[in-house]
Formats: sequence, structure tokens, C-alpha cells
Amino acid sequence: MAESILDRINLIKNQATKQEKVIISYILNNNINSFIYMSITEFAEAVKVAEATILRFCRKLGLKGYSEFKLLLAQSLNEYKINSEEAASRIYHNMVSALQST
Repeated sequence: MAESILDRINLIKNQATKQEKVIISYILNNNINSFIYMSITEFAEAVKVAEATILRFCRKLGLKGYSEFKLLLAQSLNEYKINSEEAASRIYHNMVSALQST
């Protein structure tokens, strides 16, 4: 399976600049839905960094720009939902099986 954008972010987290760490912190500590619909200007204002900083951050992640960044964040959100739903379903079925066997 290809690495997600969140995996990429975690890989560069330790060698990120001070401003990149602010961006990373915002991404990891906020609901992704709260900013995947923001323009780069809105995101820059929310994070309190320059738009150019966000673009450099996106390129550091190996992306072409901010639009690709938002797209991959949205995809990672969908993957998380699917994985969570699958896990919940498995837990439910295991619990039902355990109750039936007692």
C-alpha cells in the first residue's frame, strides 16, 4: 500500500523547520474537514504562516502544490473512515461470536 500524506508528514516531522512544525501541528491537532476546503490564503491565515511557506511545505512532501495536498488529505480522511468502519465491524462480529459461544 502506498504511503499516505499523513505518513509523509510524520516522516519529515523531525527535520521540519519551525514554520513547517506549526503547519504539521495544525494538521495533526485539528479535524481535517475543518481545512480541506480552505483556500491557500485562508489556510495560511489560520496557521499564521506565509502562503509561500505552505507551498514549500507541499513541495517538501513531494507534491506539486496546495491543491494536491488538500486532495491527499481528503483521501487520507476517507481511508481512515473506511479503516475505522472495518475495525468496528470486526469488533462487533467478534463480540457477537463470543456472546453466542457462551
